[in-house]
Amino acid sequence: MAMPADLQVVLGATGGVGQVLVQALAAQGAQVRAVNRSGRASVPASVEVMAADLTNRESTRAACQGATTVSLCRSTLSSMGNRHARHVRQHHQRR
Repeated sequence: MAMPADLQVVLGATGGVGQVLVQALAAQGAQVRAVNRSGRASVPASVEVMAADLTNRESTRAACQGATTVSLCRSTLSSMGNRHARHVRQHHQRR
């Protein structure tokens, strides 16, 4: 179980897998930030919802700020480009 101080960021939080993950983490008492393009989502009250465009490095970085764990729940990375996807993974593995 996650410690309450550990921020869990879910990118693609309103997709099929993302929704399930957000619900499961929140049920465990984790601090969760649900990230999607619109910044709107039907999530438990304890979950922070944030808008971000995953094709924009600055937007993605801001959404992941302070995260202990980042989960990318997106069906494909092709529209983001492999270089940007690698950057996201590398940046958060260093933390």
